[in-house]
Amino acid sequence: MYIGDTRESPEERFHKHITDYRKRRGGVRTSNADVRRRGKRLAYELFGHINPLTPEVDACERAKKLRLELEEDYEIRGSSECMEQIMAARRARATT
Repeated sequence: MYIGDTRESPEERFHKHITDYRKRRGGVRTSNADVRRRGKRLAYELFGHINPLTPEVDACERAKKLRLELEEDYEIRGSSECMEQIMAARRARATT
């Protein structure tokens, strides 16, 4: 399972992932390799209750919370800065 954060609708973002979307300037890839290879559908049943987020909600904090809720049952992937912060904190706790 992939968790990401975006300003786009989930449908738009998923489409960009599975079609290997690249930005016009420089051909920079903005899709995730795991989603591109294995993505099948959006799991509305797992995120529909929190989408769309209101401006008052910190999307990064919500992504972190959702990851923690789901990681016991799913292998979670995500390349966003928010996810990197989570993993760095988890590694730091594991070494102390």
